[in-house]
Amino acid sequence: FPYINATKSMIGHCIGGAGAVELVATVLGMKGSYIHPNLNVEEVHPEILNKISKDKIPTEKIVKDINIAIKSNFGFGDLNCCVALKTWKD
Repeated sequence: FPYINATKSMIGHCIGGAGAVELVATVLGMKGSYIHPNLNVEEVHPEILNKISKDKIPTEKIVKDINIAIKSNFGFGDLNCCVALKTWKD
């Protein structure tokens, strides 16, 4: 199962610019080989833990090469999108 993290836990929600800021954070993580933590996560709902491991919701920075990332954005008024990113290899 892929790692899940949320930039909003670190910077809050900047409404219309949130998707762009989160996309930059995703690209920086890919370039820097890290997965940023989910701050302030103290407990995860038991129904979620029945489906995935708590290790996939990191609360500490993980150093890891990232070749593929998927960034989802769910906005007000049903304005939703998803972007898949892959590192460029020559």
